[in-house]
Amino acid sequence: MFMSGNDFRDSLRAYKPSVYVNGRKLRSVAADAELAPGVNAIGLTYDYALKPELAPQMVPMPKPAAARRKIKSAAGKAAKK
Repeated sequence: MFMSGNDFRDSLRAYKPSVYVNGRKLRSVAADAELAPGVNAIGLTYDYALKPELAPQMVPMPKPAAARRKIKSAAGKAAKK
């Protein structure tokens, strides 16, 4: 089961990442006014994922072939080191 938007914000508070914006250390990513639009947008996607009427649209999308090639290429380079 997906978490809700509020669960997402709570997870940010519990995680307590060390984040700086314009040289200022944030006390809380979840509560900072500058990050609020982004945090709210992500929270909204979590809320949408919980709506039964939107379930058909909430499916994982396959990665594009170019992204898969980059991942395989990076993994091969790391293995050679």
